[in-house]
Order: sequence, then structure tokens, then C-alpha cells
Amino acid sequence: MDKYEDATLRKVLAVTLDPADAQPQATPPVIYLGQLAQELLAESGTSDTSELQDESGTSDTPLLSGNNLERVLMARLSDPPSAYPQWPVHYLIGCYARAAEELRSVSHLKSPGDQARLAEALGLARQLAVSYVGLTLYMDMFPQPPHAQQRGALQLLDSVEKASTSAASGTAGLAGGYVPGAEGGSSSTAGSTSSGGGGGGGLPGGAVPAPPGFLEDFGARFEEEGLQEVVEAMAVSLMARLSRLSPLADTGTPLALLDRLARCKPFARALTRSPRWLPAQQEQAVSRRCSREVQALCTGSDPLPPLAAGAAGGESSVQQASGRTLEFNSILGPAFGISALPDPTQYLPLRQPDVGTQCFSDADSRPPTDLHQSFVALQASSGQLRRSLHGIVMAFLQNKDTRDTMVNWLAGALQSRRSDTRDAMLNWLAGALQSNAEREKMQPDPRRMANDGFMLNLAGVMLLLCEPFVDPIAGKAWPRLDARYVSDPSSRDPHRPEELTRLAADSDAVRRWAGWGAEGANGAAGAGGSGAPYHFICECFFMGAHALHLGLAKAHEMHHKLVRSVPHYTEQLQQLEAELSSDPMNPELRRDVMRLRATVPRMKMRVCCLEALLQDKQLLAEALAFYRLLAAYLVRLASPASARGLPPSLPLPSPAPMEFAQLPEYYVEDLCELVIWVGRVRPDLIEPRKMEELMAFFTVFLGSPDYIKNPYL
Repeated sequence: MDKYEDATLRKVLAVTLDPADAQPQATPPVIYLGQLAQELLAESGTSDTSELQDESGTSDTPLLSGNNLERVLMARLSDPPSAYPQWPVHYLIGCYARAAEELRSVSHLKSPGDQARLAEALGLARQLAVSYVGLTLYMDMFPQPPHAQQRGALQLLDSVEKASTSAASGTAGLAGGYVPGAEGGSSSTAGSTSSGGGGGGGLPGGAVPAPPGFLEDFGARFEEEGLQEVVEAMAVSLMARLSRLSPLADTGTPLALLDRLARCKPFARALTRSPRWLPAQQEQAVSRRCSREVQALCTGSDPLPPLAAGAAGGESSVQQASGRTLEFNSILGPAFGISALPDPTQYLPLRQPDVGTQCFSDADSRPPTDLHQSFVALQASSGQLRRSLHGIVMAFLQNKDTRDTMVNWLAGALQSRRSDTRDAMLNWLAGALQSNAEREKMQPDPRRMANDGFMLNLAGVMLLLCEPFVDPIAGKAWPRLDARYVSDPSSRDPHRPEELTRLAADSDAVRRWAGWGAEGANGAAGAGGSGAPYHFICECFFMGAHALHLGLAKAHEMHHKLVRSVPHYTEQLQQLEAELSSDPMNPELRRDVMRLRATVPRMKMRVCCLEALLQDKQLLAEALAFYRLLAAYLVRLASPASARGLPPSLPLPSPAPMEFAQLPEYYVEDLCELVIWVGRVRPDLIEPRKMEELMAFFTVFLGSPDYIKNPYL
């Protein structure tokens, strides 16, 4: 048994105390620890060290065992061999993987005592590997190559990425092994870091796949002793990579990394405790030239007149965390920001490959079939992106510790810093809505709000969260929905009484009914509360309606403006070009022509990108299903008979109940706009059996002016 244990540990640690067993060319190389072997032999002659003897009683060759395991590993790490193909961190992760694989074979031993002995030694090997990885990353306890020191905690991310790519390709390889040459060189030369691309490029230092259980063991061991530092470095690296990717790039690898971290409870807790999870309110200077082209792209306004005073080239002091801050500075923001829509505040596309240039350049001269193929490709990649984001969100929500944090990211309780990561998750889901209130304005400032693509992804994720209860016939949502959520100052996503138009109530009535005091009216009490009185279904439903308003509805509104503006600018460009031909030396005229020549193609590409996303059949089907549920809910609120499961009775009681009257007017407006849009671009989605709730809604409220005050709806 002594020799069997020695052979097993030799395989796990890739070391030996017998020079005859050294294998420099193996994968990984087996290293002879000569100095330690001599020390153990010397000690065996002066003390009773039975662990050094083999079964015959000789002590010529020390044997590896659980008793000297820690000492052997210390000797290996303290004096690493030159030109070894793995950095110490990856060597230790490989040891953990090989120990885990050997543990699965322990049951083959006949003696229960031998099984327990070997299992104890292998368990100790795994425990030491985890501890020494942390000590190497946190304290530089063992020597590392300069490039490994520079890579730091990101070595662990490299290992997780290796596991992700191996799983995707179906090639896990040898336990704890590596692919020679894939690491980009030996430990002394492999200095290249992961590339900024989606796949990460070649991973340095002989990175090995992080085996199952390693992240969980590492997180449990160091959660209170430095895990936060490692997670911060990982988060910053992932944010940087994701912020440069468009849907045409390989987004699967970095999103899979984020998903893996979210599914590991200690790492998920560390992510939600990071100051980057939900950026706090802070004063920051935004210095970015908001060009006239930006105004045209964002609002459809004339790009030629000068900007208002202070808007061009100056600094705008943003007093609170805005949607733009959340998109670029929060951990999940860059992932949600991946979109076919270009950022209108940037002169050059930050995300590559640029979708507009790749798919819709010279769209006027391209055949319709070519454009259709681009539409289909973008819709497929955007749908896959939404599903990946939904998976990440669900990974946090399914973890009881992280669920609440995700929902509040959707609504904006920016003051919440509770240690409960479940609450933190809900807060994150809520913050994206509250921080993008700028999108409600007639002329929004694009520097203070998230991009249209970010909000479309957010709306798509919310639709997927609502999917389990969206069928009005099943009725799963009815006992969970509480209309007070919309105006309750203690909810995660409250609508302040004065900030929007209600269906049939004024701001004073809403303030009295919902209990908004003077403090709440000034905004101090209405920043979003814990949301504890409301069921998860209730929160998803009302935040879903809000996300669709800020995302899908506003994107449709932007598309409508741009479609009307493009012919106007095209005609204006033609007129200026004619004037320039007769006065070629006019510098101001030349400048205006050059500006419009750059602006018009960008506007046309943005229109095509918007149309590709707004005609996505899957997205529209999910939105139509949601509004079907919303229509049925509005009828239930208005008609007592419908609430009891009976057909609605007319006329409706007057006045309208406050639960209905205080709802935002945009509920009905967005519902109607979507039905009209779907009828135009996707009439195949209009199925009679799924339109009953919508037809009942129109029938009931067309004859009830007391319930919807706006005569234009």
C-alpha cells in the first residue's frame, strides 16, 4: 500500500523522490526533488520515520505519503524548475484536478482501510492545492515568473476560460493536463495575456481547465480572506472584454465566464458586494463633445444649427449615477450593452466588428435578399445574446443569496448595500430602469442614458423572466399581482406621482393614495425600497412593463423619427451639394456638406439596425404575449366580474378604482403601438385564439372614457 500511495501521489503532484522515476518529457513533466529526498533520508537515520520506508523496511528511497505531502508540495513550489511549461497557479490547479480524478478510483481498493487512507491523502492534496493557489495570488508566497506576477488573479480566470472553451468544444483533455504549445510558450516566455476578443486568444502560462468543484472550494476557503480582490480583478477584465464586442464577435466565451462565476455561490456573493455591481450616486464630469451628428442620430433633429450653450465641447456635471454610468461601470452593464445598435455618443465604434459597416453599408444599392440575410443573422445573434443574459440573471436569482440583488438592478434602488446577495441581485435589475429616467424626456441627453441596445436587451431579459407566468388563461400571475407596486414609494421601481401621466388620476390623488409625503415628493423617499411586501412575479411583471416602455417602445419611437428624418437630410444634402458646385470656395458650405455626407449614411445604417431588431419575430412574439397578459390584467382591475373569472360587465363602475386609475398611461399607449407594429411587420403573429384578451380590452375601454382620460389613446 505504501508504494501504491507513493505512485498515486507522484501522479497527482508530478514529482518524485526517486531519480529513476523522473520524467522531464511527460505531460506534465515529473520533477525529481533531490534536495528534499536527501533531507528525508538524513532524517530517517536519526528518528523513527516509518513513512520513509517501503514495505521491505529499506530506506534507500523515500516514498510520498500523506504524512510528508505538505512538505513535498512546499519544496516543489519553493524551488520551481526552470522552463517549466506551467505557472505555479496552473500547476496547482492541475494537481487538484488529478487528485479529484484519482479519488474516483479509490473504491477499487479492496481494503476499506486502504481506501480511507488514500482518500485522506488525496483530500489533503486538493485542500493544499486550493490553499497554495490563494497564497500564491494574495501573498506571493512562492516564486513566479514575471509574466505570472503581472497576470495576477487573472490566472484563475484563464483557468475558468480554459474549462469553458474545453466544454464548448467537447475536449476536456487529460485531468489537470494542458495542450503543449497552446499556452504560447514556457513559463519564462509565455507573457501574452488573453486577447480582448471574445475567445480570449491563446491563454498564457500553460493554463489548465478549472476542474468541477475547484471554484467552490477556492471561494469557500478564501471568501473572508481576499476573495473579493480576486473577483474584482476578474470583473474588471470581463467588463473590458465585453465592452469591446458587438453581436458579430464571439461573445459566448466571456458571457460563459460570467455565467460560471454567477453559478458559484461564493463568487456570486463577492460580485454583488463589489462597488462595481451597482455604482453608487456620485458626481462625475462627463467631458465628451456631443456633435451635431449625435443630435441627429439620437433625436432626428437638424444637425446643422449650433448646439445650445454648454452642450458642445463643455463639461456636464452629472449629479447622480445615470444609465450611461450603469452601462459602462457596472459589472453586468457591458454584457447588456452588446448590441447591433451603435453608440450615438461615439465618433468611432467601440464595439467591433461594427454591425452597421459590416451589414448595412451602401444599403440603398444592395439587393433585398442580401439585406434580409443580414436581418436574419442579426436577429439570431441577438436572440442568443438575450438567452445568455437571461441565463446569467437566472444564475443569480436561483441562488437565494443573490436573487434580490438582480431584481433591484432592473429598478434602481441605488442606496441598497445589504450583504444579502439575493437582495442585491433584485436591486441591480431595478437600477437599470430608475437610472434611465432620462429616456422618458422628449429630448433626452444621450450622455446620461444607456444605449437603445442596452435597453432592448434588458426588455428582452425581462420578457424571458415573465415567460413562466405570462399565459392569462393559466392564471398563475393573478394572485401575485398588486397594482399598488407602481406607486408605492417602498417598492423597488416606484413611479413618482409627478413624473408621468396616469390613466385616470392626477398627481395629487396618487400622492395621497400611495402615501407619498413631502419627503417622497422631493425624491428622497422614493428611491426604491426593499420590495419585501411584493411577490417575485409581481416585481417581474411591473418592471417588465417599465423595461418594455424604456426599451422596445422608445426604440420604436426612435426608428419612427429617423425614418422621417432621413429623406429630409438627404434632400438637404443634395441642395447643399448643388450650392457648393456653384460656390466651391465657400468654407462654411463645404463644412456643412462634409458633415451631412458623414451623417446621412450613419443614420441609414442606424435605421437598418433598428429595423433588424424591431422586426425580430421571437422578440415581438414574447412582447405580444406580455401585453396580452397586461390587457387581461387591466380588464380584471376595471371589472369586478372579470376579476371573479366571469365575462366583463358593462358599463364599468364609475369612478375608476384607484388601483386602475393610478397606472401609467404608457401601459395602454405601448400596448396599442405594439399591436399596430406587429400587424405591419409580422402579421403572422396575430393569431385569433391569442387575441381574445386584446379584443376584450379594446371593447371594454373604448366605451369607458372615465377609465382612460386621454382622448387620443
